[in-house]
Parts: sequence; structure tokens; C-alpha cells
Amino acid sequence: MAVNELTLPTWNTLNEKRQRFIFQQLTRYFLSPLLTVDAIRPVTATFYGQTLHTFEAMIGGEWVRLVPGMTNVSLGFTTNHQEELAPYLTQSDLTLADIQQMLSPVRKTDVPPMLVATRATPANEEILGRVSLTTRIFKGNHMAYAAIRAQVLALLDRHGSLDPFSQTGWPATLTSGSVKLRLASAHHYQVSIIKSWRKADLSKSLSYFGFRLPTQDQYEYLQSGGNPSLFPFGNTLPLEMPRYLPNRFGLTIPVKRTGSELIVEDLQKSTALTAQPTAKEALALSPFYQMPGEVDMASAVYRRVATITVN
Repeated sequence: MAVNELTLPTWNTLNEKRQRFIFQQLTRYFLSPLLTVDAIRPVTATFYGQTLHTFEAMIGGEWVRLVPGMTNVSLGFTTNHQEELAPYLTQSDLTLADIQQMLSPVRKTDVPPMLVATRATPANEEILGRVSLTTRIFKGNHMAYAAIRAQVLALLDRHGSLDPFSQTGWPATLTSGSVKLRLASAHHYQVSIIKSWRKADLSKSLSYFGFRLPTQDQYEYLQSGGNPSLFPFGNTLPLEMPRYLPNRFGLTIPVKRTGSELIVEDLQKSTALTAQPTAKEALALSPFYQMPGEVDMASAVYRRVATITVN
């Protein structure tokens, strides 16, 4: 495959057959063979008139999507446009100096394509895979699952529907000790282990399977889609915040959050927010928001990525 095939806008010019082939090759060469690809499906994300056709796969218990890269992408936010920001400054009672202090500096960089988890995971959880409610078959990290298999099956037998094919009667979450099951579909639970670990331990665990935490540049690109506005939706806030922020790549980014999303660098890229934060608090929804200091692992989330490098 050619490098430019994996960057915007060239990726969108490829037909679906070519995209699927490239995606399959990437999952084989950039991720551990210990993690099987359980399902592949095409997805389309529409963002303010921009449409992205790509693919995602069920890998290790969660959907992982190909996000094309971009060359010479603008990151950070230019804060010297008083008129452009006037509505938000009025809403938030912040000044340009306040915003300058809390946003990353403007720069241009090349961002590589990535395989990205579509949802963020609580930082004190390690996703192992998923288990079928109908067959009890597990797919994912079998080595780690072996130690908790009996607990998982006991949870399913104790709390599940008498009819294994029923789509009702299954609780949203089940827990037993360090085991946590999260209902992921009508027929599957996602299987996780509650962990008390440091950021370095999480990073090491991800690396075993070809994943890592995103860098600051990668995080800002994934959140902003290369859009240099203050928020993904522009420079002003809507009267009522949606549950999830619009995203060029179709990633799930909730407004309500417990804390920051982890990146490689020791920076806080968000903070705890309610579903309807004040205008001032909502600045933390900006892809370019940052505060110095280590992130609290008890309230943080993480989104695993695999960086694609093609020589």
C-alpha cells in the first residue's frame, strides 16, 4: 500500500474493496496476533458536510476504527481574534489571556494514520475481550481470561435471563471482585478487570498488543479532526449541549465526563464535567485544552491507538 492512501483526502477516493483490503492488512501487521479480529464492518461518519468512509473491527472486546492521517495539519488555537471569540468570551466571562493560558500553542505537524478505539475506557479497567450470552464463548485475551473464566460464567448463570437468546433481562453491568462485565450488545458482554495501576503499567499492558496511548498531537487531531476552531462545532456554545460531541471520525466523545483522557505526555486534556457544564467549564471540551500535571488515574479514561507507519 502507498503511504498517501492512508491520508486524507486520498483515503476517501478509494473504493470500498480497496479500503477493506488495506484495513485487513493493517490489523494483521500492526496488532498482536494474540488478538483475533472477530468482525469487520464499513462505517460512514458525517461531520458538517464532510463524509468519511472507513472500516472498524471488533478486536479484543472493543471496536477499533481506522482514522486516516493528515499532513501539515493545524493544531492548537489562535486566540488573537477578538471578534471571532466575542460571543464565547461573553458567555464564559473569560478573557483572551485566560484562554491563551489554558490552550495548547499553535503549530503544524504531520499526523500518522491510526487504529483507534471508538470509545474511551475507564483508566482503572483493562478490557480483555467479550463473551457471548448464547454460547458462553469468549474472544479476546485468552491468557488473562483463563484466570477469571469461572467468575465470569458464574456471573452469567446467576444474573442472566433463563432464555439465553432473550434480548431482555440482562443487567447493564455485572461485577464480582475485580471482574466487571458491561453489556455491549444484545448478545455480548464486554469483559474487563478492575486494576489499581499507574499510567506506566497501563502503557506497558497496551504495548503487548501493539497499542499505546495517543500523543498530544494525536489526541488533538482525533478530537478536532484538523478543525482549528475552539470547539469541534465552532467558536460558540449551543444553548443546550448534546450528549456527545460531533466528531469528524465518528468517535464517541461524551460531554459528561469523570476526568481527563490520558495521553503520553503528563498533561490534563480535560476535566470532570456535568452533562450541561457552564460556559466557563465548557472550555475543557476544546481539543486544545490543557493543564499541567499528572492525571488522576481514578477518574481518567483512555483510548488505545495503534500508530501506522509505512516505509
